[in-house]
Amino acid sequence: MRAGELNEIVVIHRVVNTSDAYGQQITTYAKFKTIRARVMPKGDVFSTSINERLYLNSIVISCRHHTDIYSSDRLEYRGKMYSIQSIIRDRMKQTNEIVAEEIND
Repeated sequence: MRAGELNEIVVIHRVVNTSDAYGQQITTYAKFKTIRARVMPKGDVFSTSINERLYLNSIVISCRHHTDIYSSDRLEYRGKMYSIQSIIRDRMKQTNEIVAEEIND
């Protein structure tokens, strides 16, 4: 992968579990790592049982090989948060291909 193709900045967020004053478990995400990547949009359309169309905003991220990115992490790209659906690690090319879906909270 050529360095010039990695023209976008993606922030990886890692899950952090803490407890509040009452002992309840609180799950938050903290910035873990910033990487350079090539980001390609991937629009998915699904039909529901009542003839509605659901448009999901997905992206495919290609980056250098990182062994410390997991499917439980989240991605931040252009101010939007994405959950990781799959990670394909190619050791021969030393790249990762990450498929992520936008989170609508």
